[in-house]
Amino acid sequence: MAYTNADAGSAQSGVNYKMIKNAMLSKASGSDVYTAVVTAPSISLSKLADRMEAEGQLGGLKARDVTNIIDALAEVATEYLNEGYAVNIGSICRFFPSIKGTTASKTAALTADNQVVVTCSAGSMLRNVAANATKIRIDAGAAPTLTGVTDMGTLSTSALTSGHQFLVTGTNLTWDNTQADEGFYLVVDGVEQKLTVADAGNGSYVIGSNGTAWTTADLTIALSFRTRQGATDLATVQYAGSLVTAVA
Repeated sequence: MAYTNADAGSAQSGVNYKMIKNAMLSKASGSDVYTAVVTAPSISLSKLADRMEAEGQLGGLKARDVTNIIDALAEVATEYLNEGYAVNIGSICRFFPSIKGTTASKTAALTADNQVVVTCSAGSMLRNVAANATKIRIDAGAAPTLTGVTDMGTLSTSALTSGHQFLVTGTNLTWDNTQADEGFYLVVDGVEQKLTVADAGNGSYVIGSNGTAWTTADLTIALSFRTRQGATDLATVQYAGSLVTAVA
């Protein structure tokens, strides 16, 4: 399974996209054609303002001052657009009024269907920045990692006690629980068992327990995670730390 370095959490590290087959272009060309479809979460004005304040970009102003200014800017820009002007917001964007729809002839009067709409084109600064943005393919999946294991009864990070729940931490720990070959697996004394998961967390941890009692201490435990994450091939990640059994 081919992975990229995409951040599957809430933080964005680039422009996320998926490759989707373009049926129309594929039919026209006689061969498969794919389009990169971007998935972009929205950032609110208040969050923008908060970040500007946190980064010290406001020269003593507060985030609420920014939101008030932008609200006033939108109101005045709307007035100019209604008067037939195009509105340039520095190097950020340009708003331009246009009329949608068509008419039957050159001399025909406009109807209610020919409404005035506003279009926006990105300014030079945004175009230049976007042209150099990092592109991250997310349908290929992001590589999962296993970073730690802790027995929640003893807080040991090297020995797991039979019957205790334990915490597994990592990144991109997502899988299809309906698939018998996806999830977390333990191998103890040559016997593999699937981890029973009590809390799947948010992709950064799971809380689970083993389904078979251990009667012998200090047996080596091998922990692995298997997932397809929407792809075809099954990927396996092995925990690199040392784990052994413990008996209560």
